[in-house]
Amino acid sequence: MAEINEVVAKLANLTEQGQVPWKTTVDSATFAATFGRMSVLISAKDARPTSDIRSYRLSVLDEKGDEIDFATATWGPSTSGVRLPDLVPLYTSAMRTARDVERRLEELLSEMDRVSGS
Repeated sequence: MAEINEVVAKLANLTEQGQVPWKTTVDSATFAATFGRMSVLISAKDARPTSDIRSYRLSVLDEKGDEIDFATATWGPSTSGVRLPDLVPLYTSAMRTARDVERRLEELLSEMDRVSGS
């Protein structure tokens, strides 16, 4: 029987290999990927407006957009020393992929080199 933890682990592995088509959504803190008729959403939000603790959620959606399972985690500096929840690095990787961070940083570095004459 498949468990949500297996989904999280496989998504993390495939994301690190660049094989998950993460996309941005209308919510700047939520990213989506589609696999066949199923989708996954990963999001993060501050636990409280003045808190440095973030709450992470991975939702698995069926073909109608209904949530069929989910995983959550909470993380922040005050929880250091505790094992980092798997959703935290997955969220970071999904965000970097959806926003094309590596390419954009390379572009920035190239422009900085051009300006400095390097």
